[in-house]
Amino acid sequence: MDRTISLDQQLNNYETTMNQLADRYNYKAPEVAGIIPKTIYFKEEEFTLLTNTHNSELCDNPRCKEIFNYQHNLRKGLTETFYPYIPLYMDKHTNYHCGVCLGL
Repeated sequence: MDRTISLDQQLNNYETTMNQLADRYNYKAPEVAGIIPKTIYFKEEEFTLLTNTHNSELCDNPRCKEIFNYQHNLRKGLTETFYPYIPLYMDKHTNYHCGVCLGL
């Protein structure tokens, strides 16, 4: 994500990209995953899709974390209504990456 645009714009871009990803794969929530890949290989690691709503796990990408903290501090409500339902993948080392950061 481009550091030259505001965090507010980056959040809007992230939401748009994530919603497009969800539409493309008919993804509704971890329990209703549509046709999204269940396993992804990224940087020589295998990542597996979480299949349950995740309330405390976040993407480990520093930019994703920064955007999450930004919206959380503004109390936009996405902590409860958006983030627990995004496609999130975990590797064997319990590193997490969202579908956007994995390039879906």
